[in-house]
Amino acid sequence: MAGKDEVLKVFQQNNVGGLISESVLLKAGLAEATVRQLLQALGTEALPFSTLVDWLWTESIPGERMAPQPLAAAPSDNRAELALQTLALLAAAASWALKGGDGELRVENTPSTPEAFQGFTVAFLAKDNSTLDESVAFASQLSKMMEELLLSSVQLELLPREEALSRICFDNCRAFASSARCSSMALYKVALGAGVGAFYTPAAAPVAQLSSCQVPWKLEALAPGRFKLLGPSLNLSALVPGHFAKLGAPLPLDVGIQECNAAAEAGQQTNMALQAETLQNNTLSELSTRIADAARQKSCVVVVAGPSSSGKTTFSARLALHLQARGVDARPLECDMYFKARADPTHPRDAKGELNFEDPGSLRIHKVKEDLEALMAGKPVELPKFCFKTGEPSRRRRGTSCSSRSRRC
Repeated sequence: MAGKDEVLKVFQQNNVGGLISESVLLKAGLAEATVRQLLQALGTEALPFSTLVDWLWTESIPGERMAPQPLAAAPSDNRAELALQTLALLAAAASWALKGGDGELRVENTPSTPEAFQGFTVAFLAKDNSTLDESVAFASQLSKMMEELLLSSVQLELLPREEALSRICFDNCRAFASSARCSSMALYKVALGAGVGAFYTPAAAPVAQLSSCQVPWKLEALAPGRFKLLGPSLNLSALVPGHFAKLGAPLPLDVGIQECNAAAEAGQQTNMALQAETLQNNTLSELSTRIADAARQKSCVVVVAGPSSSGKTTFSARLALHLQARGVDARPLECDMYFKARADPTHPRDAKGELNFEDPGSLRIHKVKEDLEALMAGKPVELPKFCFKTGEPSRRRRGTSCSSRSRRC
């Protein structure tokens, strides 16, 4: 948006509580007639930034640009994720058709490669007395219903807020939608067939037109009440073993969008953040105990994977501290230091021709392998350094090595 820097400078250059003048609003690209109408309605010559944010949010309709599109129209590197999101929508619609509100799905885990699989629980089966046989039978029912729904249709409907909330099928989805400040919202409508009605849910993620979503997929029951949806690649058994179901177990603390909004409105956001922090510390404690036990038996490497800015470095540093407290000399190894030079012709690029740092091919894999093998053998290694300013590997840092008690993390 043109002039956005001027809007930001308001907070840096004035001391009048973040008031934005008409001239700045016009520079920011807002229509002149709209700006004057807004200021006239407020009876002021300057607009508080908080009022501007509320006004812009109210005027937007969450999900209004989420109309289903042909799968082939999506960027090639997004099609797999789009297909899986569409299948997840159909799984929710099928569960509603079979069990009503008791069939509410809750996505419990999505891997760092979101096109790989989704793990979810189903309300009526996520109970202590449910059995795996019941979940296997329900997975078969869901799969059959999803096959039928692939011949149906999904539409985007823009509705007034209250009407939209009344149509949303699942209670938790309704709570999520009700936390949004808006006068209207967009819902996905999946036709369930004559006499059955339709399934409605907030348009929170893009989906594909069902007629274009004929891809391989599979739904599996992993444990009582817990399921794994694979697609469009089914060759993931080596990467996604059955014990991943444990990570999908419902957590004692809900930290969804609606819970965060409710905590903020009640002034409890700090308390909620501290609860989440404590929960992560408990998880780190459990993980470090298991890793330390394994490390005492033989040398091992712990790999922490995830997309950019997902917290890998922070998590690795905290995990290393927990391991060190258990007597394991664990120190993080930063893969960022192993990037290829930006001028390297073998550096992978995305569909726009830009350098793709998300691709593992952007790393000097041979160097990573060489250093890890040396460390596992207890040999000293000089860690590389990458200069992000020049885009070139820089001078090496001080050496490090594995002692008899040292393990790499």
